[in-house]
Amino acid sequence: MKNDTVRNNQYISMLKEVITPSSVCLCVSDGSLLSLMAAKLGAEKVFAIESNRLHQDMIKSYVEENNVSDVVKIIAKEPADLTEKDLQMLKVNVLLTEPYFTNSVHPWELMRFWHLRTLLAPFLAPDASVLPQQGRLKAVAVDFEDLWKIRAPVKTAEGFNLSKFDEMIQRAVSIADAAVEPHPLWEYPCKALSETFNLFKFDFSESTFTDSFEISGEMPILSSGTCNAVALWADYNFNNIEISTGPTQPIVTNHEIQWDMNNKQDSFEISG
Repeated sequence: MKNDTVRNNQYISMLKEVITPSSVCLCVSDGSLLSLMAAKLGAEKVFAIESNRLHQDMIKSYVEENNVSDVVKIIAKEPADLTEKDLQMLKVNVLLTEPYFTNSVHPWELMRFWHLRTLLAPFLAPDASVLPQQGRLKAVAVDFEDLWKIRAPVKTAEGFNLSKFDEMIQRAVSIADAAVEPHPLWEYPCKALSETFNLFKFDFSESTFTDSFEISGEMPILSSGTCNAVALWADYNFNNIEISTGPTQPIVTNHEIQWDMNNKQDSFEISG
């Protein structure tokens, strides 16, 4: 994602509205350029939590190359182990995340930032800006051209009945495979059969983390085709700048969806 010029420019535009000479920033993404951007835009101090050694070395090299070593401090520990001493006894007034974490797989793992925001609340100033401010878990019913085939039964091949093989595979799938799986959906053409709908909204300004939730509802199919999956992704709001990990263009029913190439999305496959 570091080579995503469009997204990086969006982050810079967002930070220009927030960063001031008195900004004390804390960045909790893994290997994010946000800490470097904040420093170059004039923040007083930037703390970057990097628990991974490779990310520590990478960010350190960027910081040194851009001559902001006096502004950016890399904290080599987990957020849960952070202390006031690590922050030089300063109160953070800008909490940032991209959000990206190396062990994140599914879009709903944006909840991790909500958890971290709650965990780090004692280190924040009362008027601290939290970015992103909101996150939304979104979905759309789709008709995949090919992705559905990975779980489809073979039935017959070259005149051979493979029903026993299909049964064995389905039993294995039910045991080993998750119902929702991550895929780079730009590799798998699909068209939208419904409008986009929100599954859940996360308000990161709230410091109370909820570790579970349940939702239910209905979404009508508005286009012809076979609904063989529901695609899921996360959108984030940074000071009225919307950054999506899903579609790069507005979704139109019965039209092919253009997916972001720098993120994986999730697919909940529907058995026919």
